Amino acid sequence: MSHPLAKRMKTDRRCTVVLLGLVALALAGCGYGTHSLYRDDIKTIYVQFFDNDTYRRQLEVGLTSDIVDEIKLRTPLIFAPRDEADSVLSGTIVSASVDTVIRQKPDKVFLQRAKLEVRFHWRDRLTGHDIVSEQVVGEMSRVPVTFPNGVFEDSVDQTDIFALALKEAARRVVDNMEVRW
Repeated sequence: MSHPLAKRMKTDRRCTVVLLGLVALALAGCGYGTHSLYRDDIKTIYVQFFDNDTYRRQLEVGLTSDIVDEIKLRTPLIFAPRDEADSVLSGTIVSASVDTVIRQKPDKVFLQRAKLEVRFHWRDRLTGHDIVSEQVVGEMSRVPVTFPNGVFEDSVDQTDIFALALKEAARRVVDNMEVRW
């Protein structure tokens, strides 16, 4: 005669197995899977130096660098020279502005907002077709204008004000490179 506790444990194990099976089926039915978020047929990429249609210089340097860093960090893509790459990512900074959000005194800015808009596309170099057709991403960041010791700075390097907006725009560009399902 089997012990009631042993019967209970066997029933619990069966319920657990059935429950795990149902969870696996539910996840598979919801579109979850182990496939890559990026196209399997594109292995290499060339990131063309982004253009800058604004009068704020050097933003294109920061954006291109941030995009390269994001691709290295988040994608399986390998960088290659333009003539050897499967794909080419290119784009343009179409607008960049800084607004004052908060003034401490009439002549002292406390908080500024950097706004950035980037147009980009990702093209399959071998077929000439767009992998990601032309899109525009916009990003905004708020930046306190102070030194580490809390003293307000009269003039701030505009590249510093845009640094966070550039990083966020780069992140959004790479987000848009993912395969849509």
